Amino acid sequence: MRDADATLILRPRSMDKDLGTDWTARCAVRFGRPLLVLDPGDPEAASAIRDWLSALETQTLNVAGPSEGSVPGIGDQVYALLVEVFGWTQA
Repeated sequence: MRDADATLILRPRSMDKDLGTDWTARCAVRFGRPLLVLDPGDPEAASAIRDWLSALETQTLNVAGPSEGSVPGIGDQVYALLVEVFGWTQA
């Protein structure tokens, strides 16, 4: 997080606390890095991320959030969202 230009936190709205994710957010603020926190299930998330990134000069993006152990299925959900944002194709 310290070496990133910005941090994107993807956490379900229903999740009250996650110590690691909360720590990442505090560090982003402390280091003065742009921070965006979104629910990866929000239908507008991809658009919001693209708009946010287009307003920044970002080369290194830190993506954070709760683990698969805390939120089963979040890995696939976040992967699909990032594919949508960046237009990656699966090999």
